[in-house]
Amino acid sequence: MVALGLLLMGLVPAFSGVATGEEKLSDIEARMNEIQDDLNAATQDLEDLHAQEEEIVSRVQQLEERQKYLEKQKTEMMDQVVEAATILYKNGNTSTIEALFGAESFGELSNGIELLSKVSEHDNGAFVKFARLQTELSAVAADLGQQNKQLAEAEKAMAAKADELQSKRDAVGAEWEELKAELDAQEQSTAPAPSSGPSSPAPTFHGDLACPVSGPVSFIDSWGYPRSGGRTHEGVDIMANFGQPTVAIVSGTITFAGYGDTAGNWMSLSGDDGNVYWYMHHQRNIVTSGHVLIGQQIAEVGDTGNAAGTPHLHFEYHPGGGSAVNPYPIAAAACF
Repeated sequence: MVALGLLLMGLVPAFSGVATGEEKLSDIEARMNEIQDDLNAATQDLEDLHAQEEEIVSRVQQLEERQKYLEKQKTEMMDQVVEAATILYKNGNTSTIEALFGAESFGELSNGIELLSKVSEHDNGAFVKFARLQTELSAVAADLGQQNKQLAEAEKAMAAKADELQSKRDAVGAEWEELKAELDAQEQSTAPAPSSGPSSPAPTFHGDLACPVSGPVSFIDSWGYPRSGGRTHEGVDIMANFGQPTVAIVSGTITFAGYGDTAGNWMSLSGDDGNVYWYMHHQRNIVTSGHVLIGQQIAEVGDTGNAAGTPHLHFEYHPGGGSAVNPYPIAAAACF
């Protein structure tokens, strides 16, 4: 009995150690999830503001086009109005001219229909059309001014939210790296980790995928969100800090690396899995051709192209090299 008691006492530390290790692993995962949820919530706010901004930009563009068209119509109608006014003047109807051009609104002009009856039907139409043009131009100008005011407010709010998100990443970045390193050690990860630079954070591996950006990231499912020019978002915007490594999500070949007006520094990775992955807005492209391994650094996060002020990776997924499909599921599977 004594021997059995001593044996059981000897086993207690071992069981306690296992339990403590599991609890520690659970605590690490819980804290990393807490950090990720906080970053993703801020990213959701940023994406919502971006969508609002793009909708306002679209309305402004439509109003500007309408204003331009009306101004052109107004210029073309001036000859008719001058001709009609000349006829009135020659006929001595100066009071009619004063009434027509003194009217402050189309409604006021319509109330003067008795005066308009003195003009021929053709000339009457010229004055009415001109008045309508003036009224619509005034309305468009007022609407455009309001939309531009809203756009300025939206841009200000978006910049503030982008700064807030970056501050959050800066605040938790070091802790996230430490937690990840400890988690990797606890789980004794055996995933391949090719070199990604001397001072770069280690890639995150899940299964046969590597997160396209190494280090702390945040993103939401923004597929289909509005974009300028009537476009919709055909990727996922992976938010990160300037200079964070972008890495190969799978092993494959860099088949294009260059610069585009909206994409900025971007590249195309043709994966050994038969799919194609697009990476956009890089600060710089590091690998520009040749075969790369999963997790290998290929570029750095930036804000080139139309991403000024909001560093992130625009990531697209083209199965079999065809049209883009929503990349959120594979990006989330690789990063979270």
